[in-house]
Amino acid sequence: MKKNNKPTHEIYCPIFSEHEENIKKLTQFINSHKIISEKVDKAQELVDITNLLSCCPKFDEEERHCGNCRFILNLSKEIARIIIDASETAHETFLV
Repeated sequence: MKKNNKPTHEIYCPIFSEHEENIKKLTQFINSHKIISEKVDKAQELVDITNLLSCCPKFDEEERHCGNCRFILNLSKEIARIIIDASETAHETFLV
């Protein structure tokens, strides 16, 4: 049996679980499209979800699952912001 050496970021949280599938779908959509302008709406939706979850009332910095959640949210948000910023920069460049 082959052992998977990838780190796992399991998150056992009912609040995160409500949004997990949507986060995965948005991330897959963003990763699978080559044209930035096609990604912007999904990236903004991802930012909205990460902002919502970042304000979790049950966040406990001592809880491993909360730490994993924040890690995933911060990574997702950063990727989405890069796409949005790149789109805005490209748009401004063509307007000049």
